[in-house]
Amino acid sequence: MSTKNLKLTSVRIDPDTLEKINQFAQKHEVWTRNAVINSILTAVMERFSDSDVYDMCRTSYFENDPITAIYKINDLPKPKEQ
Repeated sequence: MSTKNLKLTSVRIDPDTLEKINQFAQKHEVWTRNAVINSILTAVMERFSDSDVYDMCRTSYFENDPITAIYKINDLPKPKEQ
């Protein structure tokens, strides 16, 4: 993820979601709120399939249905000892 040439844009975010983002950023002071939002959006758009993003966009239509969401960075295999 590049931090150069970031574009400024304005978005409307649900107040509850924004509060959760703010709480996360306060808890992890290494990142600003903008960095958190950019990192999440970049990870989703680069790592998830189009159908996964589509399902995320329509989640509000299925509020009472169970949803599975997993994102995991797999550890690289350790080199074999010689």
